Amino acid sequence: FNSGKIQKKIKDFKPDIIIILWFEYILNYKEILNIKNEFKCEVVFIPFDMFNFTGGCRYTQSCENFKIECNNCPAVRKNFKSFAKNSFIERKKYLNDIKAKFIFPSTFAKNFAFSTKIIDPDTINEIINYPTNLQTEKFFSLNNKLIEEVKMLSMNKKVIFLGAQDLREWRKGMHNFINIISILKTKHQDFFKNILIIAAGKDSSKLLENYKENSLCYENLSLKNLYNIYQISDLIVVPSLQEWSSLMMSEAASLEKTIFAFKTGSSEDLVINNVNGYIFDPYNYNNIVKKIILFLNNPSNFYI
Repeated sequence: FNSGKIQKKIKDFKPDIIIILWFEYILNYKEILNIKNEFKCEVVFIPFDMFNFTGGCRYTQSCENFKIECNNCPAVRKNFKSFAKNSFIERKKYLNDIKAKFIFPSTFAKNFAFSTKIIDPDTINEIINYPTNLQTEKFFSLNNKLIEEVKMLSMNKKVIFLGAQDLREWRKGMHNFINIISILKTKHQDFFKNILIIAAGKDSSKLLENYKENSLCYENLSLKNLYNIYQISDLIVVPSLQEWSSLMMSEAASLEKTIFAFKTGSSEDLVINNVNGYIFDPYNYNNIVKKIILFLNNPSNFYI
């Protein structure tokens, strides 16, 4: 896309507000400024990633260069380091000219954006967590082969559910979760026998190969099946190490499920300790294991 094509497409429509969603690799700030100037309208960003608040990096990991113009980017070769710096400077210039308003999907996302020098600290903003698309139970029939399989295998067991589009991504924290269930299996064998882990996402069966007797894995799920798995789950675990926000957490919170999560993304917006779950430090495995056992053994007396 470019601003010329967009202006041509909507030439007879005079927008008062343009809402920009996920636009990385599709539009840049310069094109957005052109659109704003053409239609003389407000621009509201709903950013779904940190990409546009750095010099081009989508996942900052432990790098803090995005706060100082990305002039020493560790991800690119020496001869190309200026690309990240120049991109950062260009984005800052155009974003200041756009004077956009922002809706962030989490407090974490807002704090990240305002920690950079790209966004003006006086920018008007709001926080709205990801909306969900799960329907209510009356719309769904439980007469489904997958759901029957889950119900049969979960009988007399406690169900832990987790998922992501791609569980192989380091940000999703699957290796953290595997460390947790490894402790459960080796040190709490009797308890672990009575657990069923349901995982949804790419390569979930490979990642849980060593725990296949206690797990059900799906590459993807329909909304109908997803809803029903939430309903029979006792605990939702979101082990992500880095999230802009978490759709799974929004879904679990909307269905009033207990959530165990790490301190990232929307966890501090949607999870209140001792009310609807717990937020943990990422590598505090023994404490997480202890809380899982306490909760699943006696959920009614857990929140004291």
